[in-house]
Amino acid sequence: MNSNLLTPVAQRLLSSNIPARLAFVGANGDPHVAPIWFLWRHERFLLCSRANGFKVKAIRKQPRVALSIDSETPPYESLRVRGIAEIEVIDGIPSEYVECANRYYGNEKGQQWIDWVRNSTNQMARISVMPDWVEAHDFRERFPQIFG
Repeated sequence: MNSNLLTPVAQRLLSSNIPARLAFVGANGDPHVAPIWFLWRHERFLLCSRANGFKVKAIRKQPRVALSIDSETPPYESLRVRGIAEIEVIDGIPSEYVECANRYYGNEKGQQWIDWVRNSTNQMARISVMPDWVEAHDFRERFPQIFG
């Protein structure tokens, strides 16, 4: 595992409920960035999306992606990764997506969201990204004269 993933900054961001920003190349060659729920499991980022969605179609064609998880208030913390995405189509709702809904929305609203998704799609994609490049920044450490 990349040692940057073991830093306190990375560990805080990996366990946070801040959505990741997924960067990928669209079918027309333009770059795209989309917020997305994530789980960090077995040294991989696990993401879920509709099986026939724009992101999934684009990532199938060009699987090299980047993710960023950034704190929302100063002094900022940032975790940036790059890797190759692997896609697995799942019938129904992946357990990781249910876990994310509860993590990001809480149990009650998370269940409402899952019920809505279950009624709107019968397949989802599990996107797995193992980082091959990682960078973590703590602006408190980088700029102690300001944030000391």
